[in-house]
Amino acid sequence: MKKSIVIIIFFLIFSKQHLGQNLVPNGSFESDSCISNLLYFHNLLPWFDPVYPGSLVFILQECSNNFHYQAPQNIFGWQHARTGKNYICIGEYAPQMPLKRYIETTLKTTLETNKEYCVRWYVSLSDYSGYAISNLGMHFSKDTLKSINADDLINVQPQVENPKDRIIYDIENWVAIEGKYTATGGEQFITIGCFTPDSLLNIMDLKGDIESYAGYYIDDVAVWECDAPIYTAQAGNDTVICIGDSIMLGSHNLDEYIYMWLTAEGLSDTSLARPYVKPTTTTKYYLHVKDFKFDETIDSITVTVSDRCDTIVSIENGELIIDNDVYA
Repeated sequence: MKKSIVIIIFFLIFSKQHLGQNLVPNGSFESDSCISNLLYFHNLLPWFDPVYPGSLVFILQECSNNFHYQAPQNIFGWQHARTGKNYICIGEYAPQMPLKRYIETTLKTTLETNKEYCVRWYVSLSDYSGYAISNLGMHFSKDTLKSINADDLINVQPQVENPKDRIIYDIENWVAIEGKYTATGGEQFITIGCFTPDSLLNIMDLKGDIESYAGYYIDDVAVWECDAPIYTAQAGNDTVICIGDSIMLGSHNLDEYIYMWLTAEGLSDTSLARPYVKPTTTTKYYLHVKDFKFDETIDSITVTVSDRCDTIVSIENGELIIDNDVYA
């Protein structure tokens, strides 16, 4: 009986954690290596360009030794990665030539029939773009779109698309494109790009330069089950330690969550979910957490270092209660 209970509890915990995941592999386009000579997007597996492999979809990396394709400064302008150290740039419109590029990847699991999925990714117009458009979307499919013989346009209808009356021209900030999709069942690929013919595009002319283009940075692509549990930053409760002692901070350590402690004093590792700290003086630590869909929350904890541990009774409202006296 006890064994059955343990199995049930394990199943429930596993199911809960399984719900809370981004179905998009490498949604922030990170890489263990610096791509210097192989600049094109097809080198960043599991992502690929389904129509023009190796053409006009670029990986931008902080570590690149080619200054054209570095981050934040690069040949297309200036932008910091929203998460991590990498992002991509993709061309979507040019008046002098067909210019539509796409990125595609295989989801971690196939989508379930009639289940609702939340979708979001972030874009920013590159600084040197002479045009901006609104028509950016995501298409879900059971099969890869590699087989489509497209000269330029993939002629399918995206299930999630930026509002047509919202031209994205922000070069300073990352702009979210988001929506919900109810699966028909069996979808296992997503493709991002512009699926609208040039004749129907909603275009903003920013510079009047016919030699220019509309290029977009993309980062933080996420697809998740809308009922997935979300965990926020939990640094822990304010506490007191004696001089020379250490304590573990944090409350959870979850897959696909990114942890960063900004106060380094006494920390064993600022990127651990639950690091040990050994401060020499009273210190306030701030925990920044990005969840699996790249939303950030912040929490803090104050670790009070005392040389009167033998007389400490408790902490109340941020104050030490020592021998019935308040010791702030």
